[in-house]
Order: sequence, then C-alpha cells, then structure tokens
Amino acid sequence: MFQEQKQSIDDDPKAVRYGRETLASGISEWRPGDSCALSLDKAKITARKKKIANQFRQTLLNSPFNVQTYKQINQGAEGACTLVSLMHLIHINRLDQTIHSLGWTSIKRESYWRTKLWLPIERSAGYIMYYADMLDAGRQICPAIRKVIQHPQFRYVPIRGDNNRELMTNSMFFTPQKMTGAKKRFGAQVVDKNPVTTTVGHFIESQLDVGNVVGVAFNGHARVVVAYNDTHILFADSWGQSIDRDNANDEWYVGGVSVVPKYNVYAFTRDLIYFEINSPAKILAAQKPAKKSKTAKILAAHLTPHRKPAKKSKTAKILAAPLTPRGKPAKKSNTVCISIQKGKHAGETWKDAKVKGKRVYKGKQWAPITSAKIITCS
Repeated sequence: MFQEQKQSIDDDPKAVRYGRETLASGISEWRPGDSCALSLDKAKITARKKKIANQFRQTLLNSPFNVQTYKQINQGAEGACTLVSLMHLIHINRLDQTIHSLGWTSIKRESYWRTKLWLPIERSAGYIMYYADMLDAGRQICPAIRKVIQHPQFRYVPIRGDNNRELMTNSMFFTPQKMTGAKKRFGAQVVDKNPVTTTVGHFIESQLDVGNVVGVAFNGHARVVVAYNDTHILFADSWGQSIDRDNANDEWYVGGVSVVPKYNVYAFTRDLIYFEINSPAKILAAQKPAKKSKTAKILAAHLTPHRKPAKKSKTAKILAAPLTPRGKPAKKSNTVCISIQKGKHAGETWKDAKVKGKRVYKGKQWAPITSAKIITCS
C-alpha cells in the first residue's frame, strides 16, 4: 500500500531527478565518533531549550508544540524511530486517546510502545527504513496503526522512489501552483537552481505555517518537524536528556529536541507523514474578506496595516467605538475583547486588547492577528 506509492515514483515520467543543487550542504551517514555528548546538566538543558524556543518563536506561535513541556519517548538503542516519531506526531496533535485510548504516561512506557507495537512490527517487516515500511507492517498487526491510517486527517506523502539511487522525486511537488508558491517563498532564481530542495521545503513550511507538524524520514532517522526559521528547522526528537552535537552534519540535540540545517532536510527527506488538522488552502480562503460582508470590510480596514480608513469615513467612526462580533459599536462597553484561537495563548480571552499591524496585544503578550477573533465583551 504505502511502499507501492513510494515505488511508483520511479515509474512516473513526470518525476524529477535530484541533481546538483547547492542549497543543501550535503549530509553524512552517522558513524561512531561523529557525535559528542556535551552535557547532562539539567539547568544547561533548560537554558539551551529556552534559547532554541526564542530562535524559532515566530513559527512556534502557530504550532501545537511546546519546547519546554515536551516529554519525549527515548527510543534508546532500538531502531524504532519511524514508530516513535509517529507516537510523537499523535501526541503533539492531542490524539492520544483517539488512537491509543491511553494517556501519554502509559504510551511512553516500553511495555506499550516497544513491546506491543515496535517488536511485532519489527518481526513482521524485518529492516525498516521509512514510514512506508513501518505503516505497511503495522496496519497488518497493530490496531493503533490501523486507527492512524483510517483517521480522516492522516496523510502519507512519498518523496523519493526506491530505485535509481533514490534520486527520483515525486511529481506532486512540481505542479505550476506549487512551483509558484516555492518561488514566492525562496525566490525564482533559487528555485530554478534547487527545484527539489525548495519545492519540498515549501510543502513542509506551508504545513508549519498553518500549525501542522510533519514527521520526516531523513538520513536514517525519523522525527517530527515542529518549526523553522531562515536557516534551520526544529525537530521533536526521540533520545534522552542531554546536549549532543553531530559534528559531521552540524546538528544539535538538546533534551528531546534537535536543531538541523533545514535545506539538508528538504533535499534528502525520503517520505513524510502528518495530520492535516488545518488545510493551507482553507486557511487562506478564510482570511479573504467576503465580497458583500460589511463586517469583513470594517475588519479589513481596522486590522490590515497598509489599509487605513479615511479620516472622515464611516468606517473610521465605527472603529472609533469598540467592535462587537457583528461589527457594530458596542453601546456600553469601552473594551475590545479578543478570543485567541491557536498558538501558545489558545483558549485565552483578552480584554482591552490592542491591534497593531499584524498582531494583537494584551500588555506585553501578543498573538498573530490570524489567530484572533473579536467577541462580545462579558
């Protein structure tokens, strides 16, 4: 089923062969001695994770992932990264009860993830390299894996075929629409010289932009991408509590998360999985104001930084008063109340919130305007 999807890339005449692309610096297969453990000190780990969270703060605002509270499964010496990263993907998306009917404390125990899931899968499939191998074996023998596959929002995407030195790339990344998106994100000249790296990168970053974390199988290891910045990506990873560095590939591991040069990942990922909790297309459509909606026009004038209402327009007068959800002046309230829909402040209600540019503020706290909804003040 999944292996067939991956293998079919080699027979697709529209598949694109990976060539000499310059964005990725190249990767080395890990060997003993490439990594060095730098610290087991809890205070140093906490401080380093705080610094990492700050480095990725912009895209973490849209993510369900929390760097400091993440408690990973330690896969230890087991080659179980495809399964363990799937467990992390489920957990980050708050689907533990849906898939396992268990809480995270129970799922993390070796008696569950290793004994009940991994060992039967490993015995059935033998050597597992990619998500395709793990999913095909797991669907035959593990009810939890079948629940994942049957989940309406679960997605599997093969990126490279198995033959031709794994150089053939899925044609789905090279449609006119996706090429245009990649060029807007990375620049036309960069995409022309690095078509595989940038189109795969655009796909992954587009998912992260709307809050969908993504599991990727990359360089003999599988883990969950939770955020990105201009140069690196942040993984939810699956080892113990330490600070380590992979000298060969310039990767850092810090107490459950890892930081990796992003173009190396985009260039050499073999397949990926995610839950499409939020659809990029639907998010973009929802952000467009309705043609005949007075409320949408008022909010567009109020919230968009480069579209300010004329000084004497009716819109300006309306906005001078606090807004109710229907876009009318509140009669008795002097406050604008905002409901935060997602991000680290999801579920919070802010009174006396202020809108500046693309953000809403409550004191020193802020959230993206796309995550905010104006509600009736109570």
